[in-house]
Amino acid sequence: MPESSLRATGSAGSFALLAIHHVQLAIPPDGEPQSRSFWSEVLGMRELDKPPVLAARGGCWFRGGDLEVHLGVEEPFAPARKAHPGLRVDGLQALADRLEQAGYQSPGTASSRATTASTAPTPSATGSSSSSRTAADLQRQPQHC
Repeated sequence: MPESSLRATGSAGSFALLAIHHVQLAIPPDGEPQSRSFWSEVLGMRELDKPPVLAARGGCWFRGGDLEVHLGVEEPFAPARKAHPGLRVDGLQALADRLEQAGYQSPGTASSRATTASTAPTPSATGSSSSSRTAADLQRQPQHC
């Protein structure tokens, strides 16, 4: 078992928490096209087929490497004020450049080494056509709430 896992034992037996399987984020109704543009075209994640019963609700799922993101439609939609996935990135400057090429503001980064980073939100994740956060957020360590 990996050293980083959490093992708990009790009267019902034991279990180990190994990793987060996926992160669920809310998107507004009809937010799938913008979500696909960001998660698939910009970040290069592969869209997954949702089970038919869940596909009927809208939304979309993406996977890239060990990362999986589920985007679910919420109506009424209210953008999260603090919730966000935090991603570790190797090639931070290349990601900042790619975000800028896709229309996200990016001042660039000083290093492309692996850095703990927060994702820049997509318009569909924030519910607006523009975002006050930029790729500069990729340079900062995430603040824990």
